[in-house]
Amino acid sequence: MLGPITLLRLSRLETDFDEILAKLLPLYSSLLTELQGLGVAEVQLHEPALVMSEASNLREHFQKAYAQLASAELPINLVTHFDDLGETYPWVVQLPVAAISLDFTRGKNLELMKTYGWSQDKRLGAGVVYARNIWRIRPQQVFSLLEELQGIAPNLAVQPSASLQFLPYDATREQKLPEALRDVLSFAEQKLTEITLLAQTLAGEDTKAVQEQLEEYWRAFYQFSPV
Repeated sequence: MLGPITLLRLSRLETDFDEILAKLLPLYSSLLTELQGLGVAEVQLHEPALVMSEASNLREHFQKAYAQLASAELPINLVTHFDDLGETYPWVVQLPVAAISLDFTRGKNLELMKTYGWSQDKRLGAGVVYARNIWRIRPQQVFSLLEELQGIAPNLAVQPSASLQFLPYDATREQKLPEALRDVLSFAEQKLTEITLLAQTLAGEDTKAVQEQLEEYWRAFYQFSPV
């Protein structure tokens, strides 16, 4: 779901922000309680307002909102994307949520983690599969990043960098392209497969054959269209 602060930040408000937020938060809390009653184990609240240039001005609003939403007792995954948290990072990682998802395909979130550390009571949603391009991953490049992240945040989950709604559905439907090109395309369905591959590898499963196949796809593509 879109988080309450981003919802209001993107709205054309004709009244005071605090006044509307005070009316909105009980509705969010009620929804979280209802979802928990239906057996939902965790909810994602997307707050891309956190990467906007004026995000620091929203600090008190975020702290108030998430303190209240935490009382619903349904674990929250606070999702950010499209850029790094910048100067908001130190206080965002202290918000009372179960997980925070960061985009590691753009910006400097890794450098921020190295500088300010990580709240070890939270799961890191590592957005390492780029959700806004149409290309397959290069496994070794991504694994190197994941290993570095695991050293800072051992409780880590592999995720796309943003919602997969920005991608076409399935690259296997592209039947009229040269095979070398089609084999390196990765639409929404293929991104999910890549996430599974990365998670399996981190869990210690042997995925060497799949990784080698992906590298072979890229070698064939470079021969087809040198870059």
